[in-house]
Amino acid sequence: MAGAFFQGWLYTTDASVFLLNSSQIWIPMTMAILFLCFFIYNKEKISSIGINAENLKNSIILGSIGGFLLLAIQTTLFVVQGKEASFTSFLLMNWIIFFFSALEEEVLFRGYIQTRLSGLINSQLVIGSINSILFLSIHYPTRWVVSGRVSFNALPAVYIISLLALHFFCDAVYKRTNCLWGLSCSI
Repeated sequence: MAGAFFQGWLYTTDASVFLLNSSQIWIPMTMAILFLCFFIYNKEKISSIGINAENLKNSIILGSIGGFLLLAIQTTLFVVQGKEASFTSFLLMNWIIFFFSALEEEVLFRGYIQTRLSGLINSQLVIGSINSILFLSIHYPTRWVVSGRVSFNALPAVYIISLLALHFFCDAVYKRTNCLWGLSCSI
């Protein structure tokens, strides 16, 4: 959450577009590195959070298929709302940003939180619901800081639907493969 609030604050400054775009790479990278350092410091096995080569091929295939399906869902939701869906506006920088954000989010939410909750709670439905609320909540702070107010309307409905679809898809792929690598392909 601290990284998301910091990123929101950056958007309220006179920072250059390059700095703002690159912050969407270095902030998630920094958070992921800090998390991995914490993990290693506590002498936990990195494979316990899905960072392994086991089921790598299945994870990447499922993640890629899911990525295209989620793109189709999001495009449909934009069209239904009367917004223009342009595939030419996706620049290489956007894909790089998505990859690093996905890596951070998947390591944290799928790899760590979901795995740890599975040791505490028997119901996968409850675990998925808790994790979906946490996953959705990480996307609010930046918008709150930029708008200057805390509101659950800060995220458009199409964005919330896309995030929840993404969450439950990634959840299913991770449960099936126990491998995070393909989930970065789904973003």
